[in-house]
Amino acid sequence: MPRGKQAPPPRGEEEASSDDSLSSGFLTHSTLDEIRFQKSKPSSPATPLSSKKAKMTARKSTGGKAPRSPVKEKAARKATAPRKTVGGKAPRKQLAQHRTPKSPGKRRYRPGTRALMEIRRFQRSADLLIPKLSFSRVIREIAQEIGSSDLRFQSTAIMALQEAAEAFLVTLFEDSVLCAIHAKRVTLMPKDMDLARRIRGRSDHGMW
Repeated sequence: MPRGKQAPPPRGEEEASSDDSLSSGFLTHSTLDEIRFQKSKPSSPATPLSSKKAKMTARKSTGGKAPRSPVKEKAARKATAPRKTVGGKAPRKQLAQHRTPKSPGKRRYRPGTRALMEIRRFQRSADLLIPKLSFSRVIREIAQEIGSSDLRFQSTAIMALQEAAEAFLVTLFEDSVLCAIHAKRVTLMPKDMDLARRIRGRSDHGMW
């Protein structure tokens, strides 16, 4: 061999030196060539999992959204779907939305409250309760049965008769109510009025 050139080391020694260079952390020319050769090798055929991943990445790039799982899609549909009615009735929220505002009408009172209010109102007032025209017709009818048909009445006379008649009826009803309460009843009956008249000394067949 010529003097300037050195003999190449044996094959086993070359591999050992490359291994030593890798373990020592220094890269030699031989290790660089091996790394380049491994990179230039064709990659192994894609497995079904890798193809699925490729499809998913392609779908991501086109749509911009990852595919939802069937459970999540069902939950999303349930949340967006309109609420079903239970027992043929709409839910309260829907009823509140479609309910029209109530028009201001008459106030509803419990049974008996209105009657007590009317009693207090009539007891405070001193006005006549029977219509004047109706009472005057009754007076003229009674006068025609008793006397002649050509009787005339002043307005003040009819007013005096009406005042006396209403005062008598009011006191009679008061006594009749007391008789009903004594019988442990609330409803006023004709027998209560008959008892009140009898206590007063009035006959059933005669005039009041």
